[in-house]
Amino acid sequence: MIFATIADEDVPIQTIAPKFTGRFNKGVDYAENVAQFAKEFNEDIAAIAFAVKTYGLPQNLKLSVHSGSDKFSIYQAIHEAVKKSGAGLHLKTAGTTWLEELTGLAESGGSGLAAAREIYAEAYSQSAELCAPYATVIDIDVAVLPRPDSVNDWSSQRFTSTSDTIRATGNTTPAFVNCFMWDSKWQPRWETDI
Repeated sequence: MIFATIADEDVPIQTIAPKFTGRFNKGVDYAENVAQFAKEFNEDIAAIAFAVKTYGLPQNLKLSVHSGSDKFSIYQAIHEAVKKSGAGLHLKTAGTTWLEELTGLAESGGSGLAAAREIYAEAYSQSAELCAPYATVIDIDVAVLPRPDSVNDWSSQRFTSTSDTIRATGNTTPAFVNCFMWDSKWQPRWETDI
C-alpha cells in the first residue's frame, strides 16, 4: 500500500526505513532476536524489489536502517542479505562519536578524566529531563547507575572499560553508556581546552 501510494503520487523516493521488531536503543548493541531481524530485513529487501518492478519505483531504491548507534550484532545479517540480493543500503548510525570522545578524555587521565567525570555528574543530575525525549529508544534503570561521587574515585581504566562500546571489555554498562548519550544534546557546553 505504501509503495503504491508513493508511485501514484510520484514521490521521488530514494530510501525507505521500515520499523523492525525490537528496540534500537541508543548507545548499546541490538539486544533482541538477531534471527528475527535478519528474516524481516530479507523480507523488506524482497518487498522493495517487488515494488520497484511492480510500481516502477527507482531501481536504486535503498533499504534504510536507522540504528541509533553501532549495532554490531546485526551487521553480519545485513551484509549477507545485501550481498546475496544486490540491494542498496543506507545505514544511519549516531552517538558513538560523542561517546568515543568522552572515552578518549577519560583514557587520557588527568584533566581529561576530570572532565569526563564532570560530564557524567551533570548528565546524572539531569537524568529525568535528558531521558524524556528518548524514552522509546533507551532502557535505563537509574537505580543501577553509579553515583557521581563513586565515579569520581574511578581510575581512567575503570571509567573507560565501563563506557567503551567499541572495544566492549565485558565491563561495559549500557545504563552508564546511555547516561552519556543523554548528555550529547548538551555537547557545545563541553567544548573547552583540556
